Amino acid sequence: MSNIVLANQSLSADQCPDVVFATPSLTHSVCKRYNRSMLQTSWALRRHGLTDGYMDRDGDCFIAKARNKMFGDFLRQFPTTQNFFFIDDDVGWPAEKALEFLA
Repeated sequence: MSNIVLANQSLSADQCPDVVFATPSLTHSVCKRYNRSMLQTSWALRRHGLTDGYMDRDGDCFIAKARNKMFGDFLRQFPTTQNFFFIDDDVGWPAEKALEFLA
């Protein structure tokens, strides 16, 4: 069973993930470091019994507008999720850092 949730509509409380990652991308793609980090983070969360969700918004050159739209969508689609991260499409990170933020 996958622990990654992608939503286009509101989810019930029992379907909402523990954490949601949101990535705006002008170029409609993410770098290799980002992809590796997201996979490792998802695995680390799973090892700790946490579920994760993912949102993206592509093609908007106004990053603040894209983030505002994504946050509004997050509030509607994941009404009981309390942990939300914006992550840019051109970065990588150690998976353990996400767990540190959640502790």
